[in-house]
Amino acid sequence: MPWRPSTGADATGRCWGGLSWCVLPVAAGLGHGAGRRRGAEQLMSVVDAMASDAADAGPEAVLSRRPRPWLAVAFSALAGVAMLAAFPPYGLWWAALLGVALLAVAVHRRRARVGALLGGLAGLGLFVPLLSFTGLQVGWAPWFLLAGLQAGFLAALGAAAAATSALVDRRPWSWPLVAGVLWAGQEALRGRVPFGGFPWGRLAFSQADAPAAGLAALGGAPMVTFAVAVAAGLVAVALWSWCWGWQGVARPVWQRTSAALAGAVTVVVGGLVVPAGAADGRSIVVQTNNATFNTAQAEQQLAMIRLRAVEHGRPAVMASTVGISAVVAPDGALRDATRFNTAAVIVREVRLSARTTVATRLGVLPEVAFAVAALSALVLALVLRTRSSLPRPTPASRGRSSHRIGDASTDAP
Repeated sequence: MPWRPSTGADATGRCWGGLSWCVLPVAAGLGHGAGRRRGAEQLMSVVDAMASDAADAGPEAVLSRRPRPWLAVAFSALAGVAMLAAFPPYGLWWAALLGVALLAVAVHRRRARVGALLGGLAGLGLFVPLLSFTGLQVGWAPWFLLAGLQAGFLAALGAAAAATSALVDRRPWSWPLVAGVLWAGQEALRGRVPFGGFPWGRLAFSQADAPAAGLAALGGAPMVTFAVAVAAGLVAVALWSWCWGWQGVARPVWQRTSAALAGAVTVVVGGLVVPAGAADGRSIVVQTNNATFNTAQAEQQLAMIRLRAVEHGRPAVMASTVGISAVVAPDGALRDATRFNTAAVIVREVRLSARTTVATRLGVLPEVAFAVAALSALVLALVLRTRSSLPRPTPASRGRSSHRIGDASTDAP
Protein backbone atom coordinates (compact mmCIF):
# COMPACT_ATOMS: atom_id res chain seq x y z
CA MET A 1 0.00 0.00 0.00
CA PRO A 2 1.60 3.34 -1.01
CA TRP A 3 2.31 5.97 1.60
CA ARG A 4 0.15 9.10 1.60
CA PRO A 5 0.77 12.23 3.69
CA SER A 6 -1.67 13.38 6.33
CA THR A 7 -4.10 16.01 5.08
CA GLY A 8 -4.49 17.75 8.44
CA ALA A 9 -2.92 21.15 9.00
CA ASP A 10 -1.85 20.36 12.53
CA ALA A 11 1.84 19.43 12.68
CA THR A 12 1.27 16.70 15.24
CA GLY A 13 -1.39 15.05 13.13
CA ARG A 14 0.77 15.23 10.03
CA CYS A 15 3.69 13.77 11.92
CA TRP A 16 1.80 10.79 13.34
CA GLY A 17 0.24 10.18 9.93
CA GLY A 18 3.65 9.65 8.36
CA LEU A 19 5.41 8.23 11.40
CA SER A 20 2.91 5.42 11.82
CA TRP A 21 4.07 4.00 8.53
CA CYS A 22 7.62 3.96 9.87
CA VAL A 23 6.89 2.48 13.30
CA LEU A 24 4.37 -0.19 12.35
CA PRO A 25 6.86 -2.18 10.24
CA VAL A 26 9.14 -2.46 13.28
CA ALA A 27 6.47 -4.43 15.08
CA ALA A 28 5.18 -6.20 11.99
CA GLY A 29 8.59 -7.45 10.95
CA LEU A 30 9.75 -8.94 14.25
CA GLY A 31 8.73 -12.46 13.38
CA HIS A 32 9.77 -13.37 9.85
CA GLY A 33 12.06 -12.41 6.99
CA ALA A 34 9.30 -11.37 4.57
CA GLY A 35 7.97 -8.87 7.11
CA ARG A 36 11.46 -7.51 7.63
CA ARG A 37 11.93 -6.90 3.92
CA ARG A 38 8.53 -5.23 3.59
CA GLY A 39 9.31 -3.07 6.62
CA ALA A 40 12.62 -1.89 5.18
CA GLU A 41 11.03 -1.10 1.81
CA GLN A 42 8.17 0.74 3.47
CA LEU A 43 10.51 2.82 5.62
CA MET A 44 12.56 3.86 2.59
CA SER A 45 9.43 4.82 0.63
CA VAL A 46 8.23 6.96 3.54
CA VAL A 47 11.55 8.79 3.77
CA ASP A 48 11.69 9.43 0.02
CA ALA A 49 8.11 10.69 -0.11
CA MET A 50 8.53 12.94 2.92
CA ALA A 51 11.77 14.44 1.59
CA SER A 52 10.30 15.12 -1.86
CA ASP A 53 7.15 16.67 -0.42
CA ALA A 54 9.12 18.91 1.94
CA ALA A 55 11.55 20.01 -0.76
CA ASP A 56 8.70 21.16 -3.00
CA ALA A 57 6.83 22.94 -0.21
CA GLY A 58 8.33 26.41 -0.65
CA PRO A 59 11.44 28.57 -0.78
CA GLU A 60 11.55 29.78 2.79
CA ALA A 61 13.81 27.83 5.20
CA VAL A 62 12.39 28.47 8.64
CA LEU A 63 12.34 26.30 11.75
CA SER A 64 9.14 27.59 13.23
CA ARG A 65 8.16 24.85 15.65
CA ARG A 66 9.34 21.78 17.48
CA PRO A 67 7.64 18.64 18.83
CA ARG A 68 5.26 19.14 21.73
CA PRO A 69 6.69 17.87 25.04
CA TRP A 70 4.52 14.76 25.12
CA LEU A 71 5.44 13.98 21.53
CA ALA A 72 9.14 14.37 22.28
CA VAL A 73 8.76 11.89 25.15
CA ALA A 74 6.91 9.46 22.87
CA PHE A 75 9.60 9.81 20.21
CA SER A 76 12.32 9.06 22.76
CA ALA A 77 10.53 5.98 24.04
CA LEU A 78 9.93 4.75 20.49
CA ALA A 79 13.58 5.44 19.67
CA GLY A 80 14.74 2.97 22.32
CA VAL A 81 12.32 0.30 21.09
CA ALA A 82 13.32 0.82 17.45
CA MET A 83 17.04 0.57 18.24
CA LEU A 84 16.39 -2.58 20.25
CA ALA A 85 14.59 -4.13 17.25
CA ALA A 86 17.75 -3.66 15.16
CA PHE A 87 19.73 -6.12 17.32
CA PRO A 88 19.47 -9.91 17.45
CA PRO A 89 17.30 -11.85 17.99
CA TYR A 90 15.03 -9.46 16.03
CA GLY A 91 17.59 -8.37 13.44
CA LEU A 92 15.66 -5.46 11.87
CA TRP A 93 18.86 -3.57 11.06
CA TRP A 94 17.00 -0.73 9.34
CA ALA A 95 15.11 0.03 12.55
CA ALA A 96 18.32 1.56 13.93
CA LEU A 97 17.93 4.41 11.43
CA LEU A 98 14.42 5.10 12.65
CA GLY A 99 15.46 4.99 16.32
CA VAL A 100 18.38 7.37 15.91
CA ALA A 101 16.24 9.73 13.80
CA LEU A 102 13.43 9.82 16.37
CA LEU A 103 15.85 10.68 19.15
CA ALA A 104 17.48 13.40 17.04
CA VAL A 105 14.10 15.00 16.36
CA ALA A 106 12.99 14.68 19.99
CA VAL A 107 15.97 16.58 21.41
CA HIS A 108 16.36 19.18 18.67
CA ARG A 109 15.90 22.77 19.88
CA ARG A 110 15.63 21.61 23.49
CA ARG A 111 17.71 22.67 26.47
CA ALA A 112 20.64 20.39 27.20
CA ARG A 113 19.13 19.09 30.44
CA VAL A 114 15.89 18.21 28.66
CA GLY A 115 17.89 16.51 25.93
CA ALA A 116 19.66 14.49 28.62
CA LEU A 117 16.35 13.31 30.05
CA LEU A 118 15.03 12.33 26.63
CA GLY A 119 18.28 10.58 25.73
CA GLY A 120 18.25 8.71 29.01
CA LEU A 121 14.68 7.56 28.34
CA ALA A 122 15.70 6.18 24.95
CA GLY A 123 18.74 4.56 26.56
CA LEU A 124 16.62 2.75 29.12
CA GLY A 125 14.28 1.55 26.37
CA LEU A 126 17.29 0.08 24.58
CA PHE A 127 19.58 -1.23 27.30
CA VAL A 128 17.14 -2.59 29.89
CA PRO A 129 15.80 -5.30 27.53
CA LEU A 130 19.05 -5.64 25.54
CA LEU A 131 21.08 -6.47 28.66
CA SER A 132 18.41 -8.58 30.35
CA PHE A 133 20.65 -11.64 30.00
CA THR A 134 22.96 -10.18 32.64
CA GLY A 135 20.27 -10.68 35.29
CA LEU A 136 19.60 -14.35 34.65
CA GLN A 137 22.03 -15.55 37.32
CA VAL A 138 22.77 -12.50 39.47
CA GLY A 139 19.32 -10.93 39.78
CA TRP A 140 17.73 -7.68 38.72
CA ALA A 141 19.89 -5.23 40.68
CA PRO A 142 23.16 -5.65 38.71
CA TRP A 143 21.15 -5.82 35.48
CA PHE A 144 19.38 -2.51 36.16
CA LEU A 145 22.60 -0.91 37.40
CA LEU A 146 24.47 -1.81 34.21
CA ALA A 147 21.55 -0.80 31.96
CA GLY A 148 21.19 2.51 33.80
CA LEU A 149 24.90 3.22 33.45
CA GLN A 150 24.81 2.56 29.72
CA ALA A 151 21.66 4.67 29.37
CA GLY A 152 23.60 7.50 30.99
CA PHE A 153 25.80 7.68 27.91
CA LEU A 154 22.74 8.14 25.72
CA ALA A 155 21.64 10.85 28.16
CA ALA A 156 24.95 12.61 27.50
CA LEU A 157 24.38 12.11 23.78
CA GLY A 158 20.92 13.66 24.06
CA ALA A 159 22.35 16.68 25.87
CA ALA A 160 25.07 17.06 23.24
CA ALA A 161 22.57 16.76 20.38
CA ALA A 162 20.35 19.39 21.99
CA ALA A 163 23.35 21.67 22.51
CA THR A 164 24.28 21.47 18.82
CA SER A 165 20.83 22.66 17.75
CA ALA A 166 22.28 26.14 17.21
CA LEU A 167 24.73 24.72 14.67
CA VAL A 168 22.06 22.66 12.91
CA ASP A 169 19.69 25.64 12.75
CA ARG A 170 22.43 27.78 11.23
CA ARG A 171 23.67 25.07 8.83
CA PRO A 172 20.79 22.61 8.29
CA TRP A 173 22.84 20.44 5.91
CA SER A 174 25.11 19.59 8.83
CA TRP A 175 22.48 17.70 10.84
CA PRO A 176 23.29 14.21 9.50
CA LEU A 177 27.03 14.79 9.88
CA VAL A 178 26.62 16.14 13.41
CA ALA A 179 24.51 13.11 14.32
CA GLY A 180 27.19 10.82 12.90
CA VAL A 181 30.11 12.25 14.85
CA LEU A 182 28.12 12.54 18.09
CA TRP A 183 27.11 8.88 17.96
CA ALA A 184 30.61 7.71 17.07
CA GLY A 185 32.08 9.90 19.81
CA GLN A 186 29.60 8.63 22.39
CA GLU A 187 30.45 5.03 21.58
CA ALA A 188 34.17 5.77 21.78
CA LEU A 189 33.65 7.08 25.31
CA ARG A 190 31.33 4.26 26.34
CA GLY A 191 33.84 1.70 25.10
CA ARG A 192 36.51 3.06 27.47
CA VAL A 193 34.91 4.27 30.70
CA PRO A 194 34.42 3.26 33.38
CA PHE A 195 36.86 0.40 34.07
CA GLY A 196 37.75 -0.14 30.41
CA GLY A 197 34.22 0.40 29.11
CA PHE A 198 31.40 -1.84 27.94
CA PRO A 199 30.65 -1.31 24.22
CA TRP A 200 27.85 -3.88 24.04
CA GLY A 201 24.99 -2.45 22.02
CA ARG A 202 26.96 -0.32 19.57
CA LEU A 203 24.91 0.68 16.55
CA ALA A 204 27.49 -1.05 14.36
CA PHE A 205 26.80 -4.40 16.02
CA SER A 206 23.20 -4.29 14.78
CA GLN A 207 24.34 -4.00 11.16
CA ALA A 208 25.95 -7.38 10.42
CA ASP A 209 23.34 -8.05 7.71
CA ALA A 210 23.12 -4.45 6.47
CA PRO A 211 24.82 -2.91 3.43
CA ALA A 212 26.74 -0.63 5.79
CA ALA A 213 28.60 -3.59 7.30
CA GLY A 214 31.14 -3.44 4.47
CA LEU A 215 32.34 -0.07 5.77
CA ALA A 216 33.90 -1.90 8.71
CA ALA A 217 36.84 -2.79 6.47
CA LEU A 218 37.54 0.92 6.03
CA GLY A 219 37.12 2.27 9.54
CA GLY A 220 35.95 -0.50 11.82
CA ALA A 221 32.85 -0.36 13.97
CA PRO A 222 33.12 3.45 14.42
CA MET A 223 32.79 3.95 10.66
CA VAL A 224 29.68 1.75 10.52
CA THR A 225 28.11 3.61 13.44
CA PHE A 226 28.92 6.92 11.77
CA ALA A 227 27.29 5.81 8.51
CA VAL A 228 24.16 4.55 10.28
CA ALA A 229 23.79 7.80 12.22
CA VAL A 230 24.36 9.90 9.07
CA ALA A 231 21.64 7.97 7.27
CA ALA A 232 19.41 8.40 10.32
CA GLY A 233 20.15 12.12 10.20
CA LEU A 234 18.75 12.20 6.69
CA VAL A 235 15.61 10.52 8.00
CA ALA A 236 15.47 13.17 10.76
CA VAL A 237 15.70 15.95 8.16
CA ALA A 238 12.81 14.42 6.22
CA LEU A 239 10.73 13.88 9.35
CA TRP A 240 11.31 17.42 10.62
CA SER A 241 10.58 18.85 7.18
CA TRP A 242 7.27 17.04 6.94
CA CYS A 243 6.05 17.72 10.46
CA TRP A 244 7.29 21.19 11.35
CA GLY A 245 7.63 23.10 8.12
CA TRP A 246 11.38 23.14 7.50
CA GLN A 247 10.83 24.14 3.90
CA GLY A 248 13.10 24.51 0.93
CA VAL A 249 16.19 22.75 2.33
CA ALA A 250 15.34 19.07 2.53
CA ARG A 251 16.46 18.13 -0.97
CA PRO A 252 19.82 20.00 -0.83
CA VAL A 253 20.50 18.47 2.58
CA TRP A 254 19.70 15.01 1.19
CA GLN A 255 22.04 15.47 -1.74
CA ARG A 256 24.93 17.16 0.08
CA THR A 257 25.20 14.64 2.89
CA SER A 258 24.46 11.40 1.05
CA ALA A 259 28.08 11.30 -0.12
CA ALA A 260 29.16 10.83 3.48
CA LEU A 261 27.77 7.32 3.33
CA ALA A 262 29.91 6.60 0.35
CA GLY A 263 45.31 -1.07 15.63
CA ALA A 264 44.04 -2.07 18.52
CA VAL A 265 40.42 -2.95 18.06
CA THR A 266 38.71 -5.32 20.46
CA VAL A 267 36.03 -7.95 20.42
CA VAL A 268 33.88 -7.92 23.55
CA VAL A 269 32.93 -11.46 24.48
CA GLY A 270 30.96 -12.15 27.63
CA GLY A 271 32.83 -9.54 29.63
CA LEU A 272 36.27 -10.50 28.25
CA VAL A 273 38.21 -8.27 25.89
CA VAL A 274 40.01 -10.35 23.28
CA PRO A 275 42.65 -8.61 21.07
CA ALA A 276 41.83 -9.13 17.41
CA GLY A 277 43.34 -8.29 14.04
CA ALA A 278 46.96 -8.56 15.15
CA ALA A 279 49.47 -8.06 12.36
CA ASP A 280 50.66 -11.67 12.46
CA GLY A 281 47.22 -13.23 12.92
CA ARG A 282 45.52 -14.91 9.98
CA SER A 283 42.19 -15.71 11.65
CA ILE A 284 40.01 -14.69 14.56
CA VAL A 285 39.15 -17.39 17.09
CA VAL A 286 36.78 -16.66 19.96
CA GLN A 287 36.24 -19.18 22.75
CA THR A 288 33.21 -18.56 24.90
CA ASN A 289 30.86 -20.12 27.42
CA ASN A 290 27.26 -18.89 27.31
CA ALA A 291 25.96 -21.23 29.98
CA THR A 292 24.77 -18.40 32.24
CA PHE A 293 23.12 -16.41 29.44
CA ASN A 294 20.48 -16.99 26.74
CA THR A 295 19.98 -17.21 23.00
CA ALA A 296 19.68 -13.43 22.52
CA GLN A 297 23.08 -12.83 24.13
CA ALA A 298 24.72 -15.53 22.01
CA GLU A 299 23.24 -14.14 18.80
CA GLN A 300 24.32 -10.61 19.69
CA GLN A 301 27.83 -11.87 20.36
CA LEU A 302 27.91 -13.67 17.01
CA ALA A 303 26.80 -10.49 15.22
CA MET A 304 29.73 -8.64 16.79
CA ILE A 305 32.17 -11.30 15.62
CA ARG A 306 30.77 -11.13 12.09
CA LEU A 307 31.44 -7.40 11.99
CA ARG A 308 34.98 -7.89 13.33
CA ALA A 309 35.64 -10.44 10.58
CA VAL A 310 34.77 -7.80 7.98
CA GLU A 311 36.79 -5.18 9.83
CA HIS A 312 40.01 -7.18 9.71
CA GLY A 313 39.38 -9.26 6.57
CA ARG A 314 39.90 -12.48 8.52
CA PRO A 315 37.84 -15.65 8.83
CA ALA A 316 36.42 -16.06 12.32
CA VAL A 317 35.52 -19.07 14.40
CA MET A 318 33.30 -18.82 17.48
CA ALA A 319 33.56 -21.91 19.66
CA SER A 320 31.14 -22.34 22.55
CA THR A 321 30.67 -25.28 24.87
CA VAL A 322 26.94 -24.69 25.38
CA GLY A 323 26.05 -21.58 23.33
CA ILE A 324 26.30 -20.98 19.59
CA SER A 325 29.35 -22.13 17.65
CA ALA A 326 29.87 -20.74 14.17
CA VAL A 327 32.26 -20.21 11.27
CA VAL A 328 32.31 -16.76 9.67
CA ALA A 329 33.85 -15.80 6.32
CA PRO A 330 36.04 -12.68 5.95
CA ASP A 331 33.09 -10.85 4.38
CA GLY A 332 30.95 -11.53 7.46
CA ALA A 333 28.87 -14.27 5.85
CA LEU A 334 27.78 -17.00 8.23
CA ARG A 335 29.05 -20.36 6.94
CA ASP A 336 27.95 -22.72 9.70
CA ALA A 337 26.24 -22.23 13.04
CA THR A 338 24.89 -24.54 15.73
CA ARG A 339 21.76 -23.96 17.74
CA PHE A 340 21.97 -22.62 21.26
CA ASN A 341 22.71 -25.27 23.90
CA THR A 342 22.59 -28.05 21.31
CA ALA A 343 25.21 -30.76 20.83
CA ALA A 344 26.67 -30.54 17.31
CA VAL A 345 29.89 -30.93 15.34
CA ILE A 346 31.06 -28.52 12.65
CA VAL A 347 33.67 -29.65 10.12
CA ARG A 348 34.70 -26.98 7.62
CA GLU A 349 37.93 -25.94 5.95
CA VAL A 350 38.86 -22.36 6.82
CA ARG A 351 41.15 -20.51 4.46
CA LEU A 352 43.52 -18.31 6.45
CA SER A 353 43.99 -14.75 5.26
CA ALA A 354 47.04 -12.52 5.29
CA ARG A 355 45.20 -9.54 3.80
CA THR A 356 45.35 -6.33 5.79
CA THR A 357 42.33 -4.03 5.63
CA VAL A 358 42.38 -0.26 5.81
CA ALA A 359 40.67 -0.49 9.20
CA THR A 360 43.41 -2.72 10.59
CA ARG A 361 46.10 -0.32 9.38
CA LEU A 362 44.32 2.76 10.73
CA GLY A 363 43.58 1.22 14.09
CA VAL A 364 42.00 3.70 16.47
CA LEU A 365 42.48 6.76 14.23
CA PRO A 366 38.92 6.86 12.78
CA GLU A 367 37.47 6.79 16.27
CA VAL A 368 39.80 9.59 17.38
CA ALA A 369 38.82 11.64 14.33
CA PHE A 370 35.11 11.23 15.05
CA ALA A 371 35.61 12.17 18.71
CA VAL A 372 37.53 15.32 17.76
CA ALA A 373 34.84 16.23 15.24
CA ALA A 374 32.14 15.76 17.90
CA LEU A 375 33.97 18.06 20.31
CA SER A 376 34.48 20.61 17.53
CA ALA A 377 30.75 20.57 16.74
CA LEU A 378 29.93 21.21 20.40
CA VAL A 379 32.39 24.10 20.63
CA LEU A 380 31.11 25.65 17.40
CA ALA A 381 27.52 25.33 18.58
CA LEU A 382 28.46 27.03 21.87
CA VAL A 383 30.08 29.91 19.97
CA LEU A 384 27.02 30.33 17.76
CA ARG A 385 24.70 30.23 20.75
CA THR A 386 26.80 32.82 22.57
CA ARG A 387 26.84 35.14 19.58
CA SER A 388 23.10 34.87 19.08
CA SER A 389 22.48 35.77 22.74
CA LEU A 390 24.45 39.05 22.49
CA PRO A 391 22.31 42.19 21.97
CA ARG A 392 22.45 43.47 18.42
CA PRO A 393 23.01 47.22 17.87
CA THR A 394 20.03 49.15 16.51
CA PRO A 395 20.38 51.61 13.60
CA ALA A 396 20.00 54.52 16.04
CA SER A 397 22.74 53.23 18.33
CA ARG A 398 25.05 52.68 15.36
CA GLY A 399 24.42 56.29 14.32
CA ARG A 400 25.22 57.64 17.79
CA SER A 401 28.39 55.56 17.91
CA SER A 402 29.49 56.91 14.51
CA HIS A 403 28.78 60.50 15.63
CA ARG A 404 30.91 60.09 18.78
CA ILE A 405 33.78 58.68 16.73
CA GLY A 406 33.54 61.64 14.33
CA ASP A 407 33.62 64.15 17.21
CA ALA A 408 36.65 62.49 18.71
CA SER A 409 38.53 62.57 15.46
CA THR A 410 37.70 66.25 14.98
CA ASP A 411 39.03 67.22 18.41
CA ALA A 412 42.29 65.37 17.95
CA PRO A 413 45.36 67.56 17.58
